[in-house]
Amino acid sequence: EDKNYFLISCKNFFKEEKFIRADIYNPPFLFQSEAFVPRMASTHILRLQGDSYEIPNRRMKKYIRHAQKTDIKIAPLDDEKYLDGFYRLVLLTARRHKTKPRYSKKFFQRLYRISREDSRVIWPMVVYENSIVASHIYFVERSQILDWQSCCDQDNRLRPNYLLYDYIIKLAISRGIKELNLGGTPPEADSLMEFKERWGGMKIAYPYYTYLSNIGKLIYRGHRA
Repeated sequence: EDKNYFLISCKNFFKEEKFIRADIYNPPFLFQSEAFVPRMASTHILRLQGDSYEIPNRRMKKYIRHAQKTDIKIAPLDDEKYLDGFYRLVLLTARRHKTKPRYSKKFFQRLYRISREDSRVIWPMVVYENSIVASHIYFVERSQILDWQSCCDQDNRLRPNYLLYDYIIKLAISRGIKELNLGGTPPEADSLMEFKERWGGMKIAYPYYTYLSNIGKLIYRGHRA
């Protein structure tokens, strides 16, 4: 009964709020509803046990040590003045991947305000010469931290992403969080998959469910989203 109530409530909410599409990832139970299309995806999970974590790949450790010796600094994104620089990275990252940003600058402005009040939103950045060169956004959900958004410039010499992952692993351990979800990986993104596995991430398959309004069904007709 609780499951049915949840599904009906979701469907009614999406319909009343005129959602074109909504995805529910990795729910605690399997859905059985005509309102949601079942799909499968995969992510990489990094298990955290004890009070420290040993990165299995030597090269990764070397990159982290190298980054720590430079003048770049890692800190929470705790001032709205940094949002212009952050969104510049969003645009650069999308351009590098030959896509368009999924979220507007206004969306991130709203998320920033939420992050100032909600400790479940973790938003670190890497600063070099007074400019943001990388930033990640993580969400805490029960005993797991999810890497939701990552963006950076293309200066590989600085390797800011390595510092950010090292930072979030240590933060998760300090909070007693047992898993870091490194996020979904497209099937064709072999290099990204290898990157996650070098950190010790294990590939895990999970279900997700998609709601589409009548307009959404027309927009996504013939497309696997």
